[in-house]
Amino acid sequence: MKRSLMGIALLFFACHHRYGKGAHGGSYVDVTGYWMASAGAADSLRKDELSGRNPLFGLTKAQQETIVREANLPRYDARDSGYLPAVRTQNTRCNSCWAYSAIGILEVSYIRRNHVASPAAFQLSTQQIADCGNFYRDCYYGARTNEALTYLKTQNIKVVNASADPDVGMIRSTCSVTASMPAVVQVTAWGAVDTLKGIDSIASPLAIKRAIVRFGAVSSLVLSFGSFADLKYTVQDSGKVFIDSPTTPLAIQVDHAVMIVGWDESKKAWLVRNSTGPGWGYNGYAWIGYNTNNIGTESLWVLSN
Repeated sequence: MKRSLMGIALLFFACHHRYGKGAHGGSYVDVTGYWMASAGAADSLRKDELSGRNPLFGLTKAQQETIVREANLPRYDARDSGYLPAVRTQNTRCNSCWAYSAIGILEVSYIRRNHVASPAAFQLSTQQIADCGNFYRDCYYGARTNEALTYLKTQNIKVVNASADPDVGMIRSTCSVTASMPAVVQVTAWGAVDTLKGIDSIASPLAIKRAIVRFGAVSSLVLSFGSFADLKYTVQDSGKVFIDSPTTPLAIQVDHAVMIVGWDESKKAWLVRNSTGPGWGYNGYAWIGYNTNNIGTESLWVLSN
């Protein structure tokens, strides 16, 4: 079943959505305007501070030089940083990978910015977005990661811990989050990783690398149909690179949302973190070739409070 959203022909499928860019005709909108920032926020973020493909806004020259230098490293693995929460397992009764991708990059940003003492145990609620947002009403067709971030930012939502509102594998008719529940994490700003191309495209590798260094992780869509969904590696082959369907930038098809948390130039691959439990890949992570399965589509960054 197709539906149109912001000029994109969408076919919702599997955990996320499959949309064709170019394959179905029509015009496609550059939605870089989804950039959101708090008026008067401490970070003093402005849209006009975004420059080209470089997410270097609001930084001193020295900080910018550090990001540029680290983005040129031959290898970067956020697992070595100590700021990644534990790999999560979404409820298979509801296609909510989009929520786990959005909440996942928000968790990473908050852990980094606030020096959370026990990052592995830090988990925010994905159910809250499903129940309380007015954009997601169907477990089968799913939603988009940018819709989740738009909701969190524009409504000034504070996200509760996952233990307070756990994933129940369904959309409830009412929002169960109450004012009495402790919640402190908010979206300060978010945007497209590649501001030249916008979110409805495959971001450039340089833009993705700089965003990972700056924000800790980025969300991304990928084509998971086929062997991607069933990746299982042992420690002996955990460094193996998954290459399946060649990337098709003029006719993009994607159906799943993940996080990108590193890269390896020698492998020509991204380090991808999934939300289907530690049984996928190796402990929930896998190396995915730069030019396979449209990885890098709709790549987004987020900045927490």
